[in-house]
Amino acid sequence: MIFFQSWDELSRVAITAILTYTFCVALMSLFGKRASSKMNNFDWIVTVAMGAILGSSVLLKKVVLAEVLLGLFILLGLQFLFTKLSAYFEVSRRTMKKSPALLYFTCVKNNFDHN
Repeated sequence: MIFFQSWDELSRVAITAILTYTFCVALMSLFGKRASSKMNNFDWIVTVAMGAILGSSVLLKKVVLAEVLLGLFILLGLQFLFTKLSAYFEVSRRTMKKSPALLYFTCVKNNFDHN
């Protein structure tokens, strides 16, 4: 069925969404603002991965809730660890916090007097 499969499926989605959202909010509180703001490239990767894990956990039947919770905890734990490493070690800081690079530069002359 395209619009409705069963009440059991709807309740599974609702319960999973509530539980994973609650756990995600708790983890974000535990790991602090760094988990969702002040993003560098690594933080952005973690945020996208968390969104994919949460989306999969809510909609896919074969995803086990304990695996989702462990995955979120490991991602945020690694993010916390790498943030601490970059705070104390220059090599980690340089690796994680790259300065912006100019990807494209063009020098255009004023060609209005070209004729």
